[in-house]
Amino acid sequence: MDLEKRLELARLYDFYGPLLTQRQQEVFDLYYFQDYSLAEIAQVAGITRQAVHDLLQRSSRQLEQFEMRLGLVRRFHKQESDLRAFVDDLLEIKNEMEARADCRQLAHRLGAMIESLESIGEM
Repeated sequence: MDLEKRLELARLYDFYGPLLTQRQQEVFDLYYFQDYSLAEIAQVAGITRQAVHDLLQRSSRQLEQFEMRLGLVRRFHKQESDLRAFVDDLLEIKNEMEARADCRQLAHRLGAMIESLESIGEM
């Protein structure tokens, strides 16, 4: 599996992991986040390598189906992108205001608002 696919599954797991069964969460965590092999997981879980593989495949499909139905990851990335564009626009306005003596106080207030918005994006 390529790195991009692994990252996508990790993003999906961040949003939808709690919707998986406890067993699916444990196996998913061991494989994708703890870097265990199928054989190591099979030994820890007391199941066959094939069962581990099937469980990972089923979990991945479920995560992708959750995203297709709910679209939380897609919405999150859109909101993140929209917020970044909004902050960039505000920064441009602030810079233009700072150049004018009569607007410097407003530019300072705008700068504080921008910092607040940027902290929201970091959460």
